[in-house]
Amino acid sequence: MQVNLFTHEGCANCKLVKAQLLRILPEMGLDYQSAIREQDIDDPNVLADLMMLDTEQVPTLSAGNAVLTGKDILNEARLRSFLREQLK
Repeated sequence: MQVNLFTHEGCANCKLVKAQLLRILPEMGLDYQSAIREQDIDDPNVLADLMMLDTEQVPTLSAGNAVLTGKDILNEARLRSFLREQLK
C-alpha cells in the first residue's frame, strides 16, 4: 500500500518528516518514491482530500483509514510504527 504524505512548500516540519522518511524507508527495504505519494496542499483537490481526513495540518500521512499527524508524525518511534503497520 502506498502512503500519502500531505505537505506544503516552505513547511519546516514537512521537510523534517520527509528527511526522516528518506532515512527510515531504506532501513525497511523500501524506496521513498514507491512507498510515498507526496501531495502539496496548494492543489485544491489535495486540500479537499486532506480535509476529508478531518484535519488541515501538514505534514500528515495517510493510508486507507489510518492517519498520522500533529506531534505524532514528528515522533520517530510513532512514525516507524505507522510505516511498519501500513507498508507491511
